[in-house]
Amino acid sequence: MYPIRTLLKAADGRQMRVIDVLPATGELVTIDTQSANAKPQVWPAAELEATAKAQRWVRMAGVASKTDGALAVPTKLTHAALQLRTARWNIVQRSLRDERLYRRETRQPAVDEIAAEHNVSALHVRQLLRMAWQGGMTPEALTPGLHHCGRNVHDGKPRGRKPTHADYEPYVWTPELRAKAAAMVRSMYLEDSTVSLQEVYDKFIRKHYSFVDPDGVIRQVPLGERPTERQLRSVLEAELTDSERHAARHSVADYDNNWAPTIGHVLQDCQGAGDVYEIDASQVDVWLVAREDGRTIIGKATMYLVVDRFSRLIVGYYVSLDAPSWSGATQAILSIFADKRELCRRANVPYDEADWPAHGLMPQRFFGDRGEMVSQASDSIAEGLHTTVTNARALWSAGKGLVECTFKLVHVPMKRLRAGYEPARNTKIRRGKKYYRDAKMTLDQLRHQMLRIVVDHNRKAHTTYKLPACEIRAGYQPIPREVFTRSVRTHMGLLSHYEEQDVRFNLLLDGRATVTQDGISLGECLYTAPEAIKRDWFTQAAKRGHFTVQVRENPGLVDGIYVIDPMDPSRYFLAELTDYCAQFKGYTRAEVASLTAHGKGNDVEGKEGNLTLRMNKAAADERAGLTTKGKPAIRRKVLGPAARTADARVDRSVSQAMPSPTAAPAGDSANRPPPVPSTPELADAPAHAPTLNEAAPEPVGMKASVLNKLFDGNDDDLE
Repeated sequence: MYPIRTLLKAADGRQMRVIDVLPATGELVTIDTQSANAKPQVWPAAELEATAKAQRWVRMAGVASKTDGALAVPTKLTHAALQLRTARWNIVQRSLRDERLYRRETRQPAVDEIAAEHNVSALHVRQLLRMAWQGGMTPEALTPGLHHCGRNVHDGKPRGRKPTHADYEPYVWTPELRAKAAAMVRSMYLEDSTVSLQEVYDKFIRKHYSFVDPDGVIRQVPLGERPTERQLRSVLEAELTDSERHAARHSVADYDNNWAPTIGHVLQDCQGAGDVYEIDASQVDVWLVAREDGRTIIGKATMYLVVDRFSRLIVGYYVSLDAPSWSGATQAILSIFADKRELCRRANVPYDEADWPAHGLMPQRFFGDRGEMVSQASDSIAEGLHTTVTNARALWSAGKGLVECTFKLVHVPMKRLRAGYEPARNTKIRRGKKYYRDAKMTLDQLRHQMLRIVVDHNRKAHTTYKLPACEIRAGYQPIPREVFTRSVRTHMGLLSHYEEQDVRFNLLLDGRATVTQDGISLGECLYTAPEAIKRDWFTQAAKRGHFTVQVRENPGLVDGIYVIDPMDPSRYFLAELTDYCAQFKGYTRAEVASLTAHGKGNDVEGKEGNLTLRMNKAAADERAGLTTKGKPAIRRKVLGPAARTADARVDRSVSQAMPSPTAAPAGDSANRPPPVPSTPELADAPAHAPTLNEAAPEPVGMKASVLNKLFDGNDDDLE
């Protein structure tokens, strides 16, 4: 048995409403809610049950209508509509369950009686009864559709109000031209965001409603014979929704990230703390200076954040000069397992174990964008650490909105530093303020400052976070570290604990290093290890040539690499920086590359200076006569022995003529040694050694003709 007003729907789509139950005869009365000429139909209860079962009728909830949707009834009626509905209800209210109206032979007399009583037509009474029965026998079923007044068909007559500033009849669209207008709007207005609706209107009028006058001027037809720009806009609004227009004119990504409905919740895809870690990278809006020289600006850093989706806890972070890459993401993941006590000690931050409830805990899955987290290297997370990496669809930053918002939160404390902080909007301002002039912070100082920000973030209450009802009743605060701790107790089994060394080795990058006499070369760094020295690798490289070995390198710091044993690939050993490269300890590969590039720039300046010195030295040698001035090499070689003998004799003569270094001071003649007896050789010796441009004296024992030939370069008679 079905109650009164029950709405039934058959498998073929028909809808029936039960409008009365007749207990005396065991019958039910129904009416078709979709027929415009529906009349009550009396069913025996058993027959109705059998028919409903055979045709698979089901009960429906809501208001019946001629479509699948509910009746559009205004929530607030006008005074006229309310009066009309009341008058209609007064006519049929007492007659809705009159049994005479259910049967054909007694229906018309009953209708005539109602019409005579209220002074209306019988047709009007039939219409009101049908509306009331189909709508559920309530006053709302008789609500007049005044909000539907107006023509909605193209009958060739003008629609809308007449213009107030011109005397013409509004233009009436034809279906063909309206379809052309809609097509032009789609082809021009939607395809290019720089095209305005006025441009579309101008082209549409020029194409369909213009002519060329005798003077060759294009003119539009008069108003009233063409649509106005407002009418074209109405076509646009009728054909396309705001969502379709924005997505087409700008981009689907911009619509999804900024304008799409936000009716969901991020926790719908999260079971509890440690289920999902969101990871992403962003630029830090702070100018940095070099650690060696505070006057050198090295740009801005890249910051990685790893945030627990359930609790908003920052479980890991990493700051470097590298561009966003898999190496940076690896360091951010490794920070989850790093020694927090040592980290706080280096940054001079008080250590509290409660600040790091996620230390060493691996989530069920990482959620990142389609950048570095979609690379093939990310397979090492799934294969070696037994967790999952999921990626948002392309250009959908809203999919990881939690970590995106956390970037903004951590930038707020940085604004107060005023040490080279540059607002993101300043980069788009022409001739904006030169914030880089205030830069004072090094990369290490930024990392220490970032640690303080992370600790404060995990300690403070996030008032926008909606706690479960039970925690609100218990008086808990939405503090990330406390939310994470409470959730871990109730979601045991979601998290796995790993040691830092195991995670580090699984996330290291494979590479090839070259063994040289100076060490194991990788990039700009040289490494050494006791195992390599024991196996005499460096001497082998010097004697037999360089060779390569397989290594696993840390994508962050350059302090060490793991060398795979060539004889046993299952074993490896740690190689550390040599003394020559010890200055790079604690540097990232980006810092080493930046420093090396700066050094090469200095080398260019040094080479230019060396070239200047060499050119001036050559010019001085030419002025001193120390150059050969193009003398043939063979002649210089033949003259060599004779010239050497002559120079040696002259040098001995000059040495013998020099005073003794132990000579007595002037005026002490008593202590002076006896004078050296004069000889022919000393008498003719010059006071100094001759240059090539001076005339050489003739030593004793050599013919003058021979010497002249030597210094004149004529050696024909010497053969």
